[in-house]
Amino acid sequence: SDDRVFYLEKKDALLQADRAIEEGNIIGYYYLYLLYLKEDSKKAVQCLKKVINKSYPLADLAYAKHLLTGDIVDKDEDEAFKYYQIGSRFNLAEGYYGMILILQRRGDFMEAKKVYDQATENGISLPGVVR
Repeated sequence: SDDRVFYLEKKDALLQADRAIEEGNIIGYYYLYLLYLKEDSKKAVQCLKKVINKSYPLADLAYAKHLLTGDIVDKDEDEAFKYYQIGSRFNLAEGYYGMILILQRRGDFMEAKKVYDQATENGISLPGVVR
């Protein structure tokens, strides 16, 4: 089922994002990233890079995911970890989860457990167990 509240043509969505940017709302770049992601990954990444590190953690987490998978940017686990950390500073579960995933891949289970415990202390319930 289609649960959208209202319908917006893509051209109108692009126009709205551009207007937001013109008015100084950089989150418009994040929405451009989402709109371009499936059809023009290069343009999507250019838009995403304009909003990372700008106190909009959803953009940082999206960039972290792409860095971790290497799907539309060069794979860089160290940089991915940095952007997942930003998400965790905003107390977002995906930030903690990404950090734990990377730490476990590296075999640093003690640090992963610390991150898990920090998330739990901050009211975030994460799936799985860190050992």
